[in-house]
Amino acid sequence: MRLMGRIVTQLLSLARLEAADLPGAPAPRPVDLVGVATETAAALTPLAIRARKEIALLAPDEPVTVQGDADAIGEALTNLVDNGLRHSPPGGVVEVEVTAPGIVRVADRGPGVPPSERESIFARFHQASADARPGGGGLGLPIAAAIMRHHGGSIAYADQEGGGALFTLAFCDPSK
Repeated sequence: MRLMGRIVTQLLSLARLEAADLPGAPAPRPVDLVGVATETAAALTPLAIRARKEIALLAPDEPVTVQGDADAIGEALTNLVDNGLRHSPPGGVVEVEVTAPGIVRVADRGPGVPPSERESIFARFHQASADARPGGGGLGLPIAAAIMRHHGGSIAYADQEGGGALFTLAFCDPSK
């Protein structure tokens, strides 16, 4: 029942994101990515503790500011950290790193994404293969991708060196 409630909430988030592109949507505001990451880590720490895992936040002392919707950015980050916690082994650490000019990385030591599934991980209702840990509704990554598109940014997946997943949210062109 809890999973169904989460899926309904996530579907409403997708609908809200689509409506945000309509005329009359609120204008972007300055958002401190360090603050959003700190709030996200704090909010998910009880979940991490119950699962015998940790969240490590690596961020500068000064703000890293982008233009956008703080709640939506927080939702994207929450989805990635939650995903990392679900797929990390007990005792694992999910790292959240914020860097200027507007990059957020979320890394875990779970199984990563099999090469055959990488093209579809941002599709609605995609779930990891049967050998991965269950528990999601298949909407977290598509929501994060939609949020990044809405912000003119990008989301990317890479294998973590030494095993695991590395997701990068870029609110700017990372080559600049």
